[in-house]
Amino acid sequence: MMVCDRASGLGRATIRKIIEAGGYVSLLDMNEIGGQELVKELGSLRTKFFQADVSNTESIAQAVKGTLAWVKETRKELAGVIAAAGVSTPAKIIDRHGDPFDLKGFDFVMSINVRGSIDLVRQLLPHMTKVEPEAPDGERGIIVLVSSSAAYVSWCRVVLSRYSQASQFRRTTRPSLICGFKRGTSLFDLAIDEGPRQIRCAGRDYSTESV
Repeated sequence: MMVCDRASGLGRATIRKIIEAGGYVSLLDMNEIGGQELVKELGSLRTKFFQADVSNTESIAQAVKGTLAWVKETRKELAGVIAAAGVSTPAKIIDRHGDPFDLKGFDFVMSINVRGSIDLVRQLLPHMTKVEPEAPDGERGIIVLVSSSAAYVSWCRVVLSRYSQASQFRRTTRPSLICGFKRGTSLFDLAIDEGPRQIRCAGRDYSTESV
């Protein structure tokens, strides 16, 4: 399984669960120190780290190439990918002085949260379609796109994260799509510093203590 996320928080917990279940994990992250530390903690037999910048197509390609080489080495099939990389640059569309936010921040967020996730998936799919199916329905693996709960809250400071991460849900077909409402994420923590103490989604109220 390939996991694209920081070697902490949601990504770290996911990798641990996969390893505990007997799986193998290829971890993609920009943070080489954090990635190598996680491999050292969990053991190099079933974890492999690849430093990658998901906003860069060639960087993803190198990580995919390394992962496929490791797949052959371990003789374990590529079961899927969990695309959970995400960033946020909190901003208002227009501030109190009447000035709009800088599009550089928007482009940066979109390049990772949307383009990066889709680029990773599209580069892996040609290889996943060649995996021998294990179920009667011909399933060859799973694609999981992760959205932060910041995509669905209403306060203005998270506008960039909201639009980038919600868009992943509307423009994909057939993968698993998850949103961690009951678990805090670094993006949510960043937003909550200047956001309300309570949010409302799907008819339910969530306080910052319960997320």
